[in-house]
Amino acid sequence: MFAINGFQIRHALKLSVTDQWRICYRPVLASVVMFLAVSAAQSILPVGGAIATVTVRLLMSIAIGAFAYLIALWAAWFAAGFPDGAERHALRTFQAVVARLRRLPTQRAT
Repeated sequence: MFAINGFQIRHALKLSVTDQWRICYRPVLASVVMFLAVSAAQSILPVGGAIATVTVRLLMSIAIGAFAYLIALWAAWFAAGFPDGAERHALRTFQAVVARLRRLPTQRAT
């Protein structure tokens, strides 16, 4: 499916394979790092059929995967010299949300 979507995007935007790779390599690299981190974590996380064990395994895998993806994506973005792109847009959006939350009035417990 990724290959088909990639072909359709290249065709619609008239991009070369090189242009598309230049745009997509950072998230692809971060996804590979995330896969490797979660796969490695699976070997040390508790195994069992109990709902608590399965829940812990799932939540830890999600946390490890998210952390690994974000760190790998940031490292690739840093190595590329922080070019404009989706990462910069996401960072600006995050900063705007944090600034907006800071401006909210605090509610005091009565």
